[in-house]
Amino acid sequence: MLNVAGDAEKLGKGTGTDAEAGKTTFPQLLGVDGARSYANDLLAAALGALEGFDERADPLRALARYIVTRDR
Repeated sequence: MLNVAGDAEKLGKGTGTDAEAGKTTFPQLLGVDGARSYANDLLAAALGALEGFDERADPLRALARYIVTRDR
């Protein structure tokens, strides 16, 4: 997502390089909105899988959220 919809200045590198390299990506296959929706579905599934765990699983929860919401 960042390579397609990210801010090159925040990232500290160029965007669009995956498409230029001919890489198959989720945004290419699903569109940006579809890829975001899929990422959120996967996040919900990951958080659901961690529901039975106590606060010691909080770093995993935080990592899952970060992966989906990061902007750099």
